[in-house]
Amino acid sequence: MASWEYFIYSKSGKYSPEEIAQRLIAKGYEEGINCKATAKQEINRDHFMVLDEKFEEDINVPQGKEGVMFSSSNGNEEDIKNIFNLFQRRDIEVKLNYKFGDIDYKSYFDDAPLDVNGKTYFAELKSEKEMMTQDYTPGIHFETQEQFDNSTKYKDARYHFYNCTFDDIHFSDNVVIGQLERCRFNRCTFENFDAESIKFNGSVLTDCSIINSNFKSCNFENVGLYQSQISKSDLTNANFATANMKRTRFDENNLSAVKFHGATLNGVIITEPTVNKPIEGLFTENITWDGATYEEIETLRKNIFSRLKLEPVTFSQELEKSASSLEPLSEPKPQHNIKFVWNGIKIDGQLYKGNYYSGTYTETSNLPEGTITIHMDRSNTPIIESLEIENNSDSMTDYFETDTVRIKPDSIHYASAVTAANAYEIHMEKVVIRQYEKGFAKHLGTNMEEYYANELSKHKAKLSELEKKSNKGKSVRKNTVPQR
Repeated sequence: MASWEYFIYSKSGKYSPEEIAQRLIAKGYEEGINCKATAKQEINRDHFMVLDEKFEEDINVPQGKEGVMFSSSNGNEEDIKNIFNLFQRRDIEVKLNYKFGDIDYKSYFDDAPLDVNGKTYFAELKSEKEMMTQDYTPGIHFETQEQFDNSTKYKDARYHFYNCTFDDIHFSDNVVIGQLERCRFNRCTFENFDAESIKFNGSVLTDCSIINSNFKSCNFENVGLYQSQISKSDLTNANFATANMKRTRFDENNLSAVKFHGATLNGVIITEPTVNKPIEGLFTENITWDGATYEEIETLRKNIFSRLKLEPVTFSQELEKSASSLEPLSEPKPQHNIKFVWNGIKIDGQLYKGNYYSGTYTETSNLPEGTITIHMDRSNTPIIESLEIENNSDSMTDYFETDTVRIKPDSIHYASAVTAANAYEIHMEKVVIRQYEKGFAKHLGTNMEEYYANELSKHKAKLSELEKKSNKGKSVRKNTVPQR
């Protein structure tokens, strides 16, 4: 049964959020109480959308109005209002969150704890996408559009894909995608597709087209982009760090604040871009063209820098400029207690969450083989001399991104990071196995039973190898203790 989200408030202000909550509790609806909410701005809408269906209705929530955010399996406002007595019903308004559209509710409301009868209620507000059912799909080869459509047919779900291959698949606004990490896309089309903030890390796109789509704040780190075309799309704040792009066109796109640190643009053509905020990390060395003459390469570089409103500069020139502005060395910083765990880093006892990556890197990334990368959940990792932390946020352009920690083989933390990365792989493998176990149980007696059985066997074998590797590491450390 669907869970509906409501904003319940008193039009006159006579009834406080606490009094409204008390009435809900008295009628047995305590479980649905989320938090107190205050409208940051006036909300006026003449319709709302639920699962792509349009409903016309006047919605007017005044600025500063306080109320209760409430969840219920009941999708009828009148039934919810009937919880209150006749006099109160004339004053109580019940409005569906969904009627405000697919938005981040924190841009419309301030949420706060709600204290009622000595108990505190607080469930942080989320967007409609975040409230969707999450579906994780690892390691599948989608060879037909029908196969993909059948796997993404539920409109109230958000789909995450890892290590998948897509052949000739058309991605559109008919499906909500969460992640597309380490995937391979062959001859695919993204049209009217909402990919805002999606991670494409480590994926490869060949002969693909991106048209009229939203790729704002999308992460293309370490992506391969070959013989493809991106046109009339919004890539504001997109991150192409260490990406390898070859014979790809960018036509009529918004490229404001795009990051190209360590990327390779080989024979890349850029025409009619919109650049409202400066592009970062692009140097003349990044732009090459296999088989072209020196004059052709120089002309290509000149055109790209001119269209992106940049002055051509080499990496060494930028390095010299940065070195000249360095401040004198400060006093030695205090030592920190650093511990690497499967879900992040503990620094002085506080956990900073992140995801580990220990795969291969492109030559242009200048990262040595075996480097451990930790993609942190936030951008608040303490600056510590022994940790290499990357963050290209720029408050001047309102661009913010999370931290990336690199642990190279010569780091004093490398052995601990390798152990934690292996523990992270074990955890993720267990997640994948649970998904396949559900799929196996669901498809017993069908033509998919054998597929799920084979995948289960493969991933359980991989888990066994990872656990052996982990136990071996523990045994080596144990045997280093002197024997009495």
